[in-house]
Amino acid sequence: MPYRGADAQRFSGARAAPSHRPRGPPGLRCEPRRPVPPHPTRRRPRGSYTVGGWYQTSGGPDLYLNNGGLPLSVAGGTPLSHQERSGVYGVAVQELYRPLPDNPARNVSGFLRASFANSRTSSIDEQITIGAVYKGFWDARPLDWIGAGFGVSHASSAIARGLEAANAFDGGNRPIPGYERVIEVFYSFAASPDVVIRPNIQFINRPGGVAGRQDVLVFGVKSGVTF
Repeated sequence: MPYRGADAQRFSGARAAPSHRPRGPPGLRCEPRRPVPPHPTRRRPRGSYTVGGWYQTSGGPDLYLNNGGLPLSVAGGTPLSHQERSGVYGVAVQELYRPLPDNPARNVSGFLRASFANSRTSSIDEQITIGAVYKGFWDARPLDWIGAGFGVSHASSAIARGLEAANAFDGGNRPIPGYERVIEVFYSFAASPDVVIRPNIQFINRPGGVAGRQDVLVFGVKSGVTF
């Protein structure tokens, strides 16, 4: 992250795939899906589960080694070139509670997203988010919903190794990035069935994954229109 999820994006788009797939010319991408439909004879909680991966044939530079096999942070030079970039992800959205069994529009659902990318070519090699959403909680506003989520994002271990090598080489004290942590709460206001406005508050701990950095409080708003 900061995290760059219909139930929570950062956390408010949980059905979408995690968003740190590498940019650039497209490669091969597979995304098998396994939805869980309602049972025909009993009220079975609804859920959706997706696993997938991406494979980008355009490749990219190594974040740690140069083309001579030495740490870039120490020896400099041209980064080692890779022929591919890849990763895997999974998304789970599951209905947890329905106050009125005959009203599927009012429910509490949980979501979990996880993705992992090759740390040698991706500046963020791990993202995990988890949270919950309560839809239709207010009789007067049946299309509104509220939610909260928690997420972590891990800076590439290749970048960390490079900084460690540089510190060992010159005795420096460069901060080593690790996990960034985010808590978010949000409210989805349906101005109409096709227009939503979604204010949110995010608390970011260890911005950029660096210990000692000042925590950040972010106020934001998103909007969406369905055609």
